[in-house]
Amino acid sequence: ISRIGTGTDKIDVEQASAQGIMVANVPDFATQEVADHTLALLLSAARKLKYYESCMRSGHRPFDTGIIRRLSTQTLGIIGFGHIGRAVAARARAFGLRVMVCDPCITAEQAAASGVQAADRDAVLTEADYLCLLCPLTPATRGMIAMPEFLKMKRTAVLINTGRGELVNERDLAGALKTGVIAYAGLDVFG
Repeated sequence: ISRIGTGTDKIDVEQASAQGIMVANVPDFATQEVADHTLALLLSAARKLKYYESCMRSGHRPFDTGIIRRLSTQTLGIIGFGHIGRAVAARARAFGLRVMVCDPCITAEQAAASGVQAADRDAVLTEADYLCLLCPLTPATRGMIAMPEFLKMKRTAVLINTGRGELVNERDLAGALKTGVIAYAGLDVFG
């Protein structure tokens, strides 16, 4: 069985293995496209494009824009530093973002070579202005972002999930957005 895409979370690998069936994926599938889309969601949130579009479509001049911050003063937190995470970090650094990475496999040398700061999950949650989820879906990562994690984040923070929908507790995300615990979410995947 081969999955055209990253990960094998949609395949019962244990059952396939028990029947002698090899399971494979394409780990480099759409790396550049997902990285581009992740940055598109980040830039859309940073410049409040949805708000401006909604105002213009409804015939209203946008007045309540709040503060739009320079990207070079912001921090991007990435959870998962595989092929896509590294591609997103490179793009983000080109915009001047400080990049923090949480990945159990990253070494200090790899972080330095990539121009990112390795950090634990709590540091990434509390310091990130933009939090990108780019890790695989495993039993350990399923539901890893829920209300306790949202409460650690800045009220101005933006969650961007282009990994797997099941990484986030969607009910908690809706609550965090409705109550202003975090400011915005850019989602490409759903649970």
